[in-house]
Amino acid sequence: MKLGAVAAGLVLVLGGVAGCSDGPATEAKDAPSVGEFCDALVTFRDTVRTLDSSDVAGYADQLQEAADALDRIGTPEDIPDDARAGFVLTITQIDDLPPNATQDDTAKLGDVDDADRHTLEALENYIQSSCPKLTGITSPADPESPSS
Repeated sequence: MKLGAVAAGLVLVLGGVAGCSDGPATEAKDAPSVGEFCDALVTFRDTVRTLDSSDVAGYADQLQEAADALDRIGTPEDIPDDARAGFVLTITQIDDLPPNATQDDTAKLGDVDDADRHTLEALENYIQSSCPKLTGITSPADPESPSS
């Protein structure tokens, strides 16, 4: 799935200003277990799949709310630093969508440089190895990935 899918599936990971936090959490106060993290990703994915993309601004707002809920869960304590950076990047990209986002705004969610692409790939690899319920998910930032 691609960021544009999460935004147009998990948007960057794997393609949102009302209801968002002040910024992504770099560490959860009480880090979730890997299972809790994976369950939150499943909930995020399932929520995004139900959004009506014909109302782009409403879609972006609801995507941001879903990302905020995922951000409140945070990442497991043992997630690699580069994968955590990919998670933070994903939440930030969604959080930074403007009010009344357009289709062009959501399409740009996956526009990242090579260094950021590395963190998204690290997140994707972590998810694929740690979350069997999400097999087949790819980074939404990867425009070449198939949507789930």
